[in-house]
This record gives sequence, structure tokens and C-alpha cells, in this order.
Amino acid sequence: MKAIQGLRVQIANELERMKQLLDERRLMLQEGIAHGAVGSNISQKMADLLREQSSLSNGLSNISDEVSIRTKASRRERVFFNIERAKRELKEERERCLREFREEIKEGVVRELSERFLSDIEELRREVQSKDEIIEKLLKNQSNRDLKDCS
Repeated sequence: MKAIQGLRVQIANELERMKQLLDERRLMLQEGIAHGAVGSNISQKMADLLREQSSLSNGLSNISDEVSIRTKASRRERVFFNIERAKRELKEERERCLREFREEIKEGVVRELSERFLSDIEELRREVQSKDEIIEKLLKNQSNRDLKDCS
């Protein structure tokens, strides 16, 4: 980029120098310093200077176009990089959310099964206790009958 700017400065300086030379020649012609017709050598030199000026202008335009193309390519590259980074981040976020969701589901299932298990155990305890009481009564009744029968 610095090389291009250096070239631009050189081209601008050269164009300025050519303009000054042409302006000086015009002034000389206007003031009548050159009494005779403009010599072919001077005409040729002026034509050469104009061609060189045109060539330098075209070169400057080409450099400007090149810089514009490179700038656009650089922007495009950054845009694609940002798009790819955003895709990657979204994919990672989606995977993280899925992991969290699975963990929440697992925890919920474990919690629900644990609660069911505890309530089933409590119900079985009550049933066992109830049956133990019935068995105890039956044994007591049996024992009382045996005592009555023995007496």
C-alpha cells in the first residue's frame, strides 16, 4: 500500500512538473518571446509531454482501480471469514444447548423415577405393616383359641 502511495506521489509530482513546463511555454508564446513559428522540435517535445502526461494519468487510474479491487477483495474475504465464524459459533451454541437439554431431561427422568420409587416403597411398607397387623391379630386369635381349647 505504501508503494502505491509512493507511486501516486511521484506521478503527481511529474504531472505537476509537466504542467509547469507547458504553462511556461504558453506564457512564452503569449508574450511573444518566441518570435517565429513554433519549431518542430518544441512541438514534438510538447506532444511527447502530453503523451507522457496521458500515460501517467492512465497509470494512476489503473493503480486506483487495482487498489479498489484489492480493497473489495479484502472486504469480501473478511465478510466470508465472519460468516464462517458465525456459523461455527452457532453450531457450537446449538450443540451446547442440546447437551444442556439432554442433561435436563435425564435429571427430570431420574427425579421422577426416584419419586415414584420412593412412593412405591412407602406404599409397600404400609401394605406390609397392614398385613403384619392382620397376621399378628390372627396369631393372637389363634393363640387365644389354643388356650381356650386347652382349658
